[in-house]
Order: sequence, then C-alpha cells, then structure tokens
Amino acid sequence: MEDKIKECKKCGEMRLVSSYMAYDGKYVGNICRICRNARQYAHKKTKRGVVLTIFSSQKASSLRLGYKKPIYTSQELKEWLFNQPLFHELYDKWVESGYDRWVKPSVDRKDDYKPYAFDNIQLMTWRENNEKIHRDKTEGRNNKQSRAVLQYDLDGNFIKEYYSIAQAVRETQTHQSLLLSVCMGKRKTTNKSIWAYKDAKENINWDYHKSKTNVKRNAVEQLDLNGNVIRRFISIYQASKSIGSSTGCIYYACIKGKKITNGFKWRFVN
Repeated sequence: MEDKIKECKKCGEMRLVSSYMAYDGKYVGNICRICRNARQYAHKKTKRGVVLTIFSSQKASSLRLGYKKPIYTSQELKEWLFNQPLFHELYDKWVESGYDRWVKPSVDRKDDYKPYAFDNIQLMTWRENNEKIHRDKTEGRNNKQSRAVLQYDLDGNFIKEYYSIAQAVRETQTHQSLLLSVCMGKRKTTNKSIWAYKDAKENINWDYHKSKTNVKRNAVEQLDLNGNVIRRFISIYQASKSIGSSTGCIYYACIKGKKITNGFKWRFVN
C-alpha cells in the first residue's frame, strides 16, 4: 500500500498513500497529511480555534491537578467569550502582532483552588496570565506545588512557618541549597536555625540537629584488593587528605562497592 501514489485534492501533489493516513494508520482520506496539518494549524489561529485551544488546556490542567472538569462545554465557553468585547479586542491585537503568544487571549481562574466556572474565570493576555501565576506563587496565594517549611532556633524553639523554601530564602537571606540540606538531614543547621519540612516535623531528629558539628559525616574504611581493612577514617574528607585523592573519587568508590581508587577499595561504615 505504501508504494501506491495518490493525488491530494487540496494541493494537487502526487504523494504516497501513507501520506493520507492518520498517525495511527487507520484513516485514509483525499487530503494529504501536510495539507491536513496546515489546515489544522490555520484553524488554531481563528477565534473558534483559540476557544478550542483554551478549553483543551483547561481540561488537561484540571486532570493534571486532580480537579473537576470545567463546569461548561466548549460551546458555552465560546458563547461566553464571544459576548465579551475584550476577547475580540485581544484577538485582533494578537493577529496584528503576528500571532505573538504573549498577547494571545487567555482565560485565568480567579481562585486557583476552585474548578473552571464562569464565576471563577477572567479574560486576559497570555503574558498577564503567566505573570499572575508567578506573582500568586511568590505572594503565597498559590501553594499547590510548594512544600511548607518550619524554622526553629538552635534550642528547638519554633520561630516561624514559611509556605515554601523560596519564601524562607527571601525573608531570611539563607542560601537555598544549605536550607534544603538541613531539611533533608544532610546538614544540622544553617543561618543559626534548624529547618524542617512541615509535613515531616514529626520525624525531626533533634539530637542530630542540636549536636555541635554541622556537617553530617560518613565514616569510611580503606581496604586492600583482597577486602582486608587497612584503616578507618571518620569522614571522606579525612581519607582524601590522608591518601591525596579527591573526595569525589572515594565517594564514588564507596557507592559502587567494587570501584578502586588510588589502588584501594573503599566502603562506608554502617
């Protein structure tokens, strides 16, 4: 079948029959795939096409976030948009801009924690919608993708709750990577504070966080090629200084088990 040639009714070109099939291989028509894609692309630039694109995006977003589907049909959304002078104004500006996505009409939810409904949506440009998303996250109105963190002093007394790592970094001028390390148990403190994720506060190891040394150390053993222990080091850093190797090479040898560095095997001490 793929060797047969067929004329496209749209462009008049002679193309292989496979060019008239849908991507699932089940459909054969009289218009080639190139013309069909071009027609679909052109339709997306029409007002009806914009409405369908918005509605499809709303359904996909609702499914991804676990919300109810939009409480209206695509036809009802079209009527709602077409009855607003602002939609036609934004559409015309989008066309005049050469279809710049930043000025394309967009529909935003007023309350991101509620589903799409006519009393919870507003019309704006794509740029305004994008800026609102980032502004809501920064100001704490939209925390669906954020993880709250708690700040304690070095004695374990609660100081403040932050709705996200980003907010804590902004308000306390703490280095983000260090703050994350404390929350993950890789460091004990940073910026004279103990930090923990709110949803994991019951698992805070206070003895560990209140101890004096800040960096969590992993003791390692140096072995000969037969597996006999030669020496034990309190940390990878101490081992690297002793044998003149990099900490990364020793760490990699430990996690790989059989990896040899500087003529020795290495392993973590449990």
